Amino acid sequence: APGGVLMFVPSYALLERLRTRWSATKLDEMVGKEKSLTFEPRKSEELATTLRDFYDAVDDGVGAVLLGVFRGKVAEGLDFADQYCRVVIAVGIPYPHAKNLQVLLKRQHNDKLITDARISRLRAASSGGAAAESEGVKQAPLGGGGFMPHTQAAVESKAELAGLDILSGGEWYAQQAYRAINQAVGRCLRHRNDYGAVLLVDERFRRDEARVLPSLSRWVRSHVRHSGSAEEATAELRAFFARMVVSSSLAAGLEGDAHGGLRGDAQGGRANGGRQPQQQQQQPQKGKG
Repeated sequence: APGGVLMFVPSYALLERLRTRWSATKLDEMVGKEKSLTFEPRKSEELATTLRDFYDAVDDGVGAVLLGVFRGKVAEGLDFADQYCRVVIAVGIPYPHAKNLQVLLKRQHNDKLITDARISRLRAASSGGAAAESEGVKQAPLGGGGFMPHTQAAVESKAELAGLDILSGGEWYAQQAYRAINQAVGRCLRHRNDYGAVLLVDERFRRDEARVLPSLSRWVRSHVRHSGSAEEATAELRAFFARMVVSSSLAAGLEGDAHGGLRGDAQGGRANGGRQPQQQQQQPQKGKG
């Protein structure tokens, strides 16, 4: 792939293990023969130097690979438009640390809100049922053999439950992981004419496709393709970038022609006291169709 490549892993601990492993196996040297290799630092004050090395390598035509962390400094908030990011490699699904106290409390809190709302609805249904029995109000059957009275209290309780719009603890936990993925993969498309490739490296994207893909951004999930091997993925990437190089060249040529025509019209207008020459006005019309 041309230009810059961003690769994200779930944690700094895994990033350090990868760095150590790649050094031991000389994989970092193999990558270095193709592109400059850099790693996101833990310390914020070291990030500027890392980014400068990355940008310089891309500008020099060497290309660069920057390994970072989901939810880290590189994955969110930084702009890598055009050649600075042509590929994003997302390794794994970055669920928050399951034993983190804040994560545990948040999951418990969401589950409690839902439980309380359900209890409130059941109590409203129960009190409404007693009132309906004494007043002869017609009841509609509920699932499980129960009954829901057509009372205002029951309707308000259901509306309250629907209005909470609360995720369960498990749903919130999964949302955090896919939100981090969506933030990271968005680094390669920063404007309408930008392009890039996204590699989702985890068996769960294939095995649990029906559950996992809907959590990805719409622009990603509508273009997901599964590759049977690294060789197949590499061939598809080469074909993709070959097509995009041609498309970008054509688009740049058309844009240049358009700007050239506008500059010519402006110069002609100034030469004629600010009036557009009739011939120059007609030229674009002749070119249509």
